[in-house]
Amino acid sequence: MKLKLFASLLAASTLAVGVLAIGSQPSSAQTQKFFCSMSREGGPATFVVTELAGNVELIRWQDDSFPPPHTPQQRCVIVSQRFQRFYSNGTLKFIKAAILRGEPILCVATFKGGPCLKDGVLVTFKRGTNPEIILEQIKDNARLASGKPVLLSGDSEISKVNGEFYLDVNSLLGGVDPSNSSSPFDPNSDMWDQ
Repeated sequence: MKLKLFASLLAASTLAVGVLAIGSQPSSAQTQKFFCSMSREGGPATFVVTELAGNVELIRWQDDSFPPPHTPQQRCVIVSQRFQRFYSNGTLKFIKAAILRGEPILCVATFKGGPCLKDGVLVTFKRGTNPEIILEQIKDNARLASGKPVLLSGDSEISKVNGEFYLDVNSLLGGVDPSNSSSPFDPNSDMWDQ
């Protein structure tokens, strides 16, 4: 009797572990991870892991003039977690430069020209900070780290819609929207015979 009970418990445990292992596999939406770590120059920084460039520093946290408990380290951790949460739940499509209750912010928008999501603030800056310049600096940091050239096609990661600025996160991080992608070029195929 004890042997049957042990076998049943072992089978149930194995099944539970298998279900947990399958459920914990990273999805394609979690291939890029945002995290807080020390920058090469010292001090906390928000990084993103990309397939092309590895760890890319997006924001270095140096301003220690915010009131406690908002140290640079604390802000880095909080903002990095926000980036990751919005990325993981699929809403981090565009970063918008905006003013909320008189404070300059960067927030999440799900489409170009869209509003900030409710509870979608990524980071708040001191009054007088131009969030559009911060957006440009984030784009430049990612472009420099990835080695991507400047494109003179008229397309840009930053767009202005109705006087508001939006940063295309997918383009910034080197992602490809599957709906806009084509098959890879096959040099062995004869495209003229189709």
